[in-house]
Amino acid sequence: MTWLNKRKLGLLLAITILFHYSNVQAANIADNTSPVVTWKVWKKNHQIEVSYRSSLIKNDENIPLLEIKATLNVDSSLSAFLLFLQDVENTPNWLVNAKKSEITHQTSVQENQFYVEFKGFWPIKERLLFIKSRYWQNKDLSVNIAIEDARDNVIYQYFPKESNDIIKVNIHQAHWKLTPKLRINTSMKTVNQLQIEYQFIADVGGNIPQWLVRHFSLKSIWKSMRNINRQLPQSSWQQHHIPHIIELSNKIK
Repeated sequence: MTWLNKRKLGLLLAITILFHYSNVQAANIADNTSPVVTWKVWKKNHQIEVSYRSSLIKNDENIPLLEIKATLNVDSSLSAFLLFLQDVENTPNWLVNAKKSEITHQTSVQENQFYVEFKGFWPIKERLLFIKSRYWQNKDLSVNIAIEDARDNVIYQYFPKESNDIIKVNIHQAHWKLTPKLRINTSMKTVNQLQIEYQFIADVGGNIPQWLVRHFSLKSIWKSMRNINRQLPQSSWQQHHIPHIIELSNKIK
């Protein structure tokens, strides 16, 4: 191979490597769920774990928003948890600092639009969360629930007088993942169990210091998961079944 051909080959390899590296970098930037920073465990016990890391998404002050992941293992059917979430009158009983929740529109059985009003307390003012949720079941029987912001004009429709004073929580990414399992209880009976994972990136708005946002968010999601763990197994929704949802216990019979 001549010197010129070697030089051409070396240039071609350099361009190929650079092109590949650029594509990887672009993919990482586009995919905000990529592990920019490893997860740090904030708190855990034998049923609940809450972790966090900095995300690629930044707020108006160019500060990276916190990404939070909470997991919970609890005795429940898939249907019961989905119905538990849709029971908006009960939301303030388990979601920390929630004052009121209401479904504003139901596109289908699997897709809802709703809002949650959060209480204010010094130095944090009241907040409003307006979101859409949609769920589907996968072949392995796990269920995904996708969460996204509802349109801003919906807020003005339901809160015309307060719209100028509302501090809106913006959801950048959020989803639930429900993985059904079976376990044998102390009576040697098979019971349904769920591994519930909730992961989200949200901007609470206003001028709250990030250290306070971090403390408040982590503490709130931990308490909310603890409330689900206490309330869900005893919920009356355990006696109900969603027709299009396949439970693991029914699948293996």
